[in-house]
Amino acid sequence: MSFKKKIICVLSAAALLTAPAAVSAQNMSMYVNNQFVARDVVSVDGVDMLPIMDIAGEMGFSASMDGGGMSVILSSWNGLYYLFTIGDPTVYSNSAAYQLSVTPRFINGKFMVPSTFFTNAFNMPYFWDSVTNTIFMNSNDVYAWLVTTPEYKAAANPSIYNGTWRYTPDGDSRPLIELSVSGANSSTVNLYGERMHGKGAVYNIGTASFINSNTAVANGSFDFAAMGSSVPVRYTFTFGGSNIRMDMSYTDGTSETYYFYR
Repeated sequence: MSFKKKIICVLSAAALLTAPAAVSAQNMSMYVNNQFVARDVVSVDGVDMLPIMDIAGEMGFSASMDGGGMSVILSSWNGLYYLFTIGDPTVYSNSAAYQLSVTPRFINGKFMVPSTFFTNAFNMPYFWDSVTNTIFMNSNDVYAWLVTTPEYKAAANPSIYNGTWRYTPDGDSRPLIELSVSGANSSTVNLYGERMHGKGAVYNIGTASFINSNTAVANGSFDFAAMGSSVPVRYTFTFGGSNIRMDMSYTDGTSETYYFYR
């Protein structure tokens, strides 16, 4: 599945407040109320930190910055508001005060607040999906659809790509290239291809390494057995569920693209 759908504040005080935190798991994506909202979720001391200015609208709030950019106020249509301040563990509201496990802070130029505020204050369903590195908050519907897609199933279990795939040129009934796939797992996949007719070329690929859930790369060669020649090739494979795209990049800057099907 393709996921389609940054207030920068440089303050030395804010930098000091964020310095001790252990930040990890960068660039998680996020859905709120079944709508894609952000690719900037990070984890601090084991707590997911959310870009509040990005997600406020889908939460039903308007968001504004105050205090020279050190605070954010969430306001709803019924007069309810919440005040978040950098380095302050308390969220002030006209309904109640909330204590945060991790204080708001600037991360990569964004005002970030802990996800636990939303899950505790609003009792929203919240979970992280390891296959897509995506957080779903009150988004069970879109997740239920996502896990049924061929792309998700393939990313969750790459071994479904093991087997033989063929490329057939447009306007031709005969497959031209046969691609053999084996040993596919979440880290690597073994590939080998050869021409089925014509020049009898061989695509020496070997083991390709996954750089994300559906893209693997390898440095190999393109061999012309009959002519006794070989050229180095950078292979990039994109696994799309129902097909495999093979991009071949040569040292002279040229490239070729092929799509393989069962």
